[in-house]
This record gives sequence, structure tokens and C-alpha cells, in this order.
Amino acid sequence: MKIKKLFPERPEYSDMLGFKCPACGETHVVSVGPKSYWNIRWQFNGDYEKPTINPSVLVTVDIPADVKIEPNIRRCHSFIRDGRIQFLADCTHHLAGQTVELPDYPEEEDGDENNIIFHRNTWNWGRSTIIVAHGGLAVVTVSIEDETPRVAWVSGLSVIGSSRKKGYGTELLKAAISEAERMGASEVELAAEQNTFPERWYRRFGFEERRFDEKLVILGNEIKKLK
Repeated sequence: MKIKKLFPERPEYSDMLGFKCPACGETHVVSVGPKSYWNIRWQFNGDYEKPTINPSVLVTVDIPADVKIEPNIRRCHSFIRDGRIQFLADCTHHLAGQTVELPDYPEEEDGDENNIIFHRNTWNWGRSTIIVAHGGLAVVTVSIEDETPRVAWVSGLSVIGSSRKKGYGTELLKAAISEAERMGASEVELAAEQNTFPERWYRRFGFEERRFDEKLVILGNEIKKLK
């Protein structure tokens, strides 16, 4: 299997597929189908052994130009066609301009309970990072729109019921705040239903009321006050 559903047991993420990039050595994520998690969705031919995905997949990593990284994965841009991955010429890694076989998705990554994985993407409206912890038991998204580059929006923080009360939510929220800072934000905002446990929980970390949106309260604060 060269592409797989990342969270088959989580309906809210059922349209998220992942494939292993042979250049970056990381999992790249696309969202397909009518329940697409993002504003953009890809078309998938339904073949997990010889997948075709349209349009192209662009992944960028925001690292200062003077910082040396190996491999050089500041930009990875590719098409997935018939089980092969075609890297475009604007990639910064060693496979730029080449077409190679898409590797099988490694089964040993399933249920990885130790790593926190960051899936970073660039969109026509801005950038986002999906943070996955404990083999998919905990997930959160950090987004920054181009129009408001100093404010990061944290959304979709969730922990599977049987894994709650283990500190996964706290771990994930702290990772989201750190990721927002890495992305260049100076403030973080999120939403919670008014007068609920999530609202009280976020306030414990230093989030303060900023405005109301129907049944939701928008909480936020400067990153330096949240760390």
C-alpha cells in the first residue's frame, strides 16, 4: 500500500490520506472527498497501490536561509501519478525534476506512540500545520492566514475518548503554541463553546476572552504569555 488513510477510526479526519515522500523522508498529507478537512481538496483515483492525486502537492518548511538542513527540504512539490511521484523542478531537494516509484507506506509507523509528527502545508490563503501525537490518538491544527500573519488560529484539538486524562491534550496544546511561534506568529487564538469544560480548560493555560461569535467565545493571548 503506497497511500493510506491516516485516521480510519476518526470520522472527522476520514478523508485525510498520507504517503511517504522518498525525498523528504516524511509523510505528506492530502485531504480528499466531500468532507475535506481544508478549504482545498485533492482528487484521488481510489487505488491505494497505484494512486493518482490531483492537483500537485506542495509542502514548504519555513527555515531561515542561513540555516543548513539535511536533506534540504525547504520546498517539496510533486504530482502522484499511477503509483509514481514526479518531483517538479522547483523542489529544493536532491530529487528535483525526477520521477521515481512511490514507496510502500511503512506499517511500522502505525501506532507510533512516542513521536509528535508535524504535517506542514502551504495554501492559496496561508499556511497550516497538522500536529499528530501518539499514533493519531491526539490531533490539532495550527493555521496562519496571509492577511493576518502575526495571529495563529488553533483548531480541531481532540483526543480519542479512551486516551483522555493522560496529558495528551496538554502536550498537544503546548506543541501547537510552539509551532505557532515557529511559523512567525506572536499571538494565538482559538474558539470554544461558552460555559463549557474546553473554555475553562483553555483559560487555565492563559487564554483570555477576546470576542464572542454566536455560541462561541474566541480566546487568545500573546505567545509569550502562554509559554
